[in-house]
Amino acid sequence: MADKKIIVHMIGSAHIDPVWLWRKPAGVIEVLSTCRSAADLLDQHSEFVFCRSDVWVYEIIEKYDPELFERIQFHFKEGRWHTPGGMYIQPDCNIPSAPAFKKHLELGQDYFTRKFGEKIDVGYNVDSFGHSASIPEIFNEYGFKSYVMMRPQEQEMSLKSNLFRWDGNGRAELTT
Repeated sequence: MADKKIIVHMIGSAHIDPVWLWRKPAGVIEVLSTCRSAADLLDQHSEFVFCRSDVWVYEIIEKYDPELFERIQFHFKEGRWHTPGGMYIQPDCNIPSAPAFKKHLELGQDYFTRKFGEKIDVGYNVDSFGHSASIPEIFNEYGFKSYVMMRPQEQEMSLKSNLFRWDGNGRAELTT
């Protein structure tokens, strides 16, 4: 065992609920500070990789710190800043209707295509306390191949594996 080498890959990420329990100005400051710190780490460490979702976050950065936004676009082109999710903001996944999910995805895909030149194909919703069975079909419709989620956690629901094919309602699948 001593002669086996273990390689660990870590990807920086920041989940920020920008206005949940905060006033909007505090959420804006947190978004700018977090993304500025991530860009600084990318500048300093050539192997560091970071991901951040949500159109709203990038709109805030564009508005209040255009230079930071340009740095993020540069790191994105290098393949070191990733924009999973493809939605305007990470929604609650229990209550929204199919049209609401589709609007999130439509707005997200349009924005990321215009600003980063790429359609997003990885769904990302790490803070939802449930997931609608319609998600695989809706996300497939918009070209998504996989979906990253944090819940259900083991104490909430037992899953056979952390990685699985999600067959939401029998018509579409996502790797989760």
